[in-house]
Amino acid sequence: MGKSADEIRKIKAGFKDAKYLDSLEKVGRNELEVNKFRIAVLIQLEEVRMEESEEIKIDGVKEDVRRFGEVTEWKDARGGEITMIKILVDRSDRWIKEMAGQHKATHQRDLAKAVMRNSKNLVVHI
Repeated sequence: MGKSADEIRKIKAGFKDAKYLDSLEKVGRNELEVNKFRIAVLIQLEEVRMEESEEIKIDGVKEDVRRFGEVTEWKDARGGEITMIKILVDRSDRWIKEMAGQHKATHQRDLAKAVMRNSKNLVVHI
């Protein structure tokens, strides 16, 4: 996780397997157990991760912080992990660092700790 869209394209271009018609997505869909790790891998393979050079839009960061806040405050967090995964996989490291600061200011909680408290499947290093 955390590879740029360009790095993912290169990895996918270098993958060769006749059984799966040289498609890492087909491997992921067919070989990975249906769980949140599979979801994260398939999202990463979509090649939509923000580039580190992209402008950080504060309104977008605040929206992500709001969505994270909702997820981490739910008593029944079903579906919340997928929301967190999608945000963490799609956003650049710079964006996530900005999110961490905004999250701390808004919720008086560390973002990485909030994620780990609400997910047994995610480990976050900011």
